[in-house]
Amino acid sequence: MTRAILFDFGGTLDADGLHWSDRFARAYRQAGRPVEADRFWAAFVAAERALANRDLRGQSLRTLLELQVRLQMEALGWLGPPGELMSGEGPATLADALCQTVVDFCYEAAAACLRRNRSVLAELRARSYRLGIVANFSGNLGDVCQEFGLMDFLDVIVDSTVEGVAKPDPRIFQRALDRLGLPPSACWFVGDSLEKDIVPAHRLGLRTVWIVPAEKGPAAHPAADVVIHRLPDVLTVVPR
Repeated sequence: MTRAILFDFGGTLDADGLHWSDRFARAYRQAGRPVEADRFWAAFVAAERALANRDLRGQSLRTLLELQVRLQMEALGWLGPPGELMSGEGPATLADALCQTVVDFCYEAAAACLRRNRSVLAELRARSYRLGIVANFSGNLGDVCQEFGLMDFLDVIVDSTVEGVAKPDPRIFQRALDRLGLPPSACWFVGDSLEKDIVPAHRLGLRTVWIVPAEKGPAAHPAADVVIHRLPDVLTVVPR
């Protein structure tokens, strides 16, 4: 019998399957600074690679987002000469204002998802499931979970920066299983990334729930036991 459910964090608990690159891109459009898709993706990837070298233990979600946005803007050439936002009057103020607008948009979107999904975790806990998170994060996963009141429902948190190993490496999933004292067959894994979440969890023997936004159309893969469109849908697919 399945006794535990493990979740990804970014794009799953905080975004209902929406990739964070899409959320950031929406924020820039909302702020009046749309970026061509390929150019933004390159900046997003560059920022994520730079972020991988940072350990943000003790820091909040907003601090993490501020760093991500600064790194993206730097990769886009907007933070230094001859950057697009560094010409004209008050360049630092202009860059700061854009950064704040993008951060505010992304923070509020993530916070809304996390506040709602807290009730999902509460319901699963009421059904006697043990719960955990396995995420590629920046050392502050526990801090962010504490910030949004998730810790009361979690038995294990596995943060790639703290562990020194990242998904899709199977060792990071195994560490969560070891700390729960459960075999893979007793656990579900819920995530939005086919390559980093669903395929490696499936190979290890966990049952898998792939979260894919409805607007992306039908989705199916042999490694996904179930496909859902919103995180609350997990309540309808795992046994009571």
